[in-house]
Amino acid sequence: MKEITSSILLSAIAATTIGGIGLTTSVLASGVATTSGSTPYTRVYTKQGNIVSNRALGPNTPWRVGKTITIGGTAMYQVATNEYVKSTDVTYNDSSAPQVSQKPAQNIGNNTNIRVSSRGEVAPVYDDRTGDEINRLPYGEQYKVNRIVRTDTGSAYYQVSSHGWVIDKLLNISGTPTNVEYINGFHPMNGYLGETGENIRDLLYNDFDCNWDALESIPDTQLIEIYNVSNYLGADVGGLYRDVYAVNPNIGGSLY
Repeated sequence: MKEITSSILLSAIAATTIGGIGLTTSVLASGVATTSGSTPYTRVYTKQGNIVSNRALGPNTPWRVGKTITIGGTAMYQVATNEYVKSTDVTYNDSSAPQVSQKPAQNIGNNTNIRVSSRGEVAPVYDDRTGDEINRLPYGEQYKVNRIVRTDTGSAYYQVSSHGWVIDKLLNISGTPTNVEYINGFHPMNGYLGETGENIRDLLYNDFDCNWDALESIPDTQLIEIYNVSNYLGADVGGLYRDVYAVNPNIGGSLY
């Protein structure tokens, strides 16, 4: 639901309620609410108008809007399941569409029927411009998806913010994708944990007596992707071996 960018945990904010509650709901398909850069944080509220005491949004960050409600005459934009911001505290752009640095000839996003959530405790969100981890999806929260891009490793990346992507192997996914793009070489998470394909091959060769030629037949990008996913799912080195073996059994080797 929300645009995955910076949020701030606040240790103490006095409980507040917006007076004169009256709700009117309407769907906003592709709007983005951007917080002000002139304040240290933007407060968020529940759908009943109560301030959320321990959370706020970071300055100058874009958040995808799910719907709008009116509380006491003030329009409120939904940025999470039960979190709203005042329209007066943000800039809203109805035509803002998330973009990526490697675009195909036709952008066929807006998979609005898809919801994703983290398989593990968290799922990292990667910036398609830098490859850096920019946020994490917490376990148990569902998020809307705009674009879905399948890449040459066979994995798919789900876009949850303007430049934020999560790999499918770290997600629980509900709904049927209607628009899936293919971009060769699109690897937002590639290399984030700092390992190289050669280091991973050395590890598998030395620890599990894998066939070197078979290991070399697996592209670096695919090995690094498998390594990163295994780490985030809490697998040990034996789990990494199993994951690579599942991709190419010709690597041989043994856990024992």
